[in-house]
Amino acid sequence: MDWPKKNPRFAAILLASAAACALQGWLIHTTHERARRAAVQVEAKRAERDWLARQSPALSEENARAIAAEVAAAAQRAAEFRAAIAGQAWLSAPPERPVDGYFALASFTETMRALAVRARVALRTEERFGFATYANEGPEADLLGPVHRQRVVMQHLLEALFEAHPKSLVAAVRERPLTAAQRAGRRAAISAAAADATSNGNLSGAAGQPADFFEPDSRLRLDARGVADGELFRVEFTGQTQALRAFLNSLAASPLPLFVRAVEVEPEMPGASAPVATASAGTLAPIAPVPLVTQNSSTFAVVIECIEVAPAAAAVASSP
Repeated sequence: MDWPKKNPRFAAILLASAAACALQGWLIHTTHERARRAAVQVEAKRAERDWLARQSPALSEENARAIAAEVAAAAQRAAEFRAAIAGQAWLSAPPERPVDGYFALASFTETMRALAVRARVALRTEERFGFATYANEGPEADLLGPVHRQRVVMQHLLEALFEAHPKSLVAAVRERPLTAAQRAGRRAAISAAAADATSNGNLSGAAGQPADFFEPDSRLRLDARGVADGELFRVEFTGQTQALRAFLNSLAASPLPLFVRAVEVEPEMPGASAPVATASAGTLAPIAPVPLVTQNSSTFAVVIECIEVAPAAAAVASSP
């Protein structure tokens, strides 16, 4: 084993060759691993390419521009919708004095009575359409604005209802009007007023007059504190389903920000059957045709909320 000492150059060359072979083997292994990883990545890219190719619409520049245009149009429609809801072009200026409010409500009552007569809608003798509280005096000074807004909304609801030609108006009620400060704490105010409510949620009006107010289920109210606020109205009437359908369609096309929150239907009890005429001897009683679908009347109760959107700055400030 002393040949390396006798041939040092050959030993050095042999050692260098062994090191070169080891290095070459390591390089081959590393290159193979890189190639394997690259193949896996290429396969993943192919799978992603096939998935994108199957998308509808195809992810092309043309479709991207079309989608961007649709998004911009939707954003514009949303802005127009918010402006339409937030705007109150439909709301006229409120009366300046309680006496002016009294005469406005009296004129409203007479107008609604005339519309009901023309539409052949039955009314109660002392029907005040939710404003019997002000039969003899106007609203308080700090409630002129809220009551005026309620009166405008109620008039719009009744006009739409009478155009649907129901059989009769059973009740038209509203929430208790609140001042601006009270509306800011509406939930606390409603909780305090609920203690005076009757079991069915109606609050009694003046003595000898039907109730003007009702306490709605809190779950029916829009829960958007700081963004929007609303007042609920309840209209109860009798008639056939066509009247309800026409009324709801009118509300859907209304320029006012009205949203139907609940619809209750209670079929009326059918009346007593008509007596059957007996036939004399040798004669037959005529047989009346029986309709396949009977036109029965029902009592409908519709709860509507009129929304008032807060200004954008106020909504942002109140958001958490």
